[in-house]
Amino acid sequence: MELSHFDGTAGSGEAHVVLRMPCRPKSPNVGPMNTFSVQYPVTQPEAGDLADVVAAMRQAAVNMTAACQPVTVLHTTYVPAEQVCLSLVAADDAATVMEVLRRAGSISARVLPAVSL
Repeated sequence: MELSHFDGTAGSGEAHVVLRMPCRPKSPNVGPMNTFSVQYPVTQPEAGDLADVVAAMRQAAVNMTAACQPVTVLHTTYVPAEQVCLSLVAADDAATVMEVLRRAGSISARVLPAVSL
């Protein structure tokens, strides 16, 4: 296939290909990402849907990482007695974590900085 420069005036039969370049780190000295605790309430009937919620969060994280916005869902635990789900997420900032939650369809969550011991 022959690639041509796209100038907005594609002739018939021309194919335009967009090449994706791998993400580059922001700086050669980038250290480990920050860790955040995500807490969201889960009522008993919603507990059965947790696997889908966690899968959606993980997929959103994969998509964002592929778009050069690194984020990783490290672990998720459900505490039935408290009706709360707790996730540990590694990201550059809380706004990135909130975006993962938004893309996963979460409507309410508490995001707090966490410290690994």
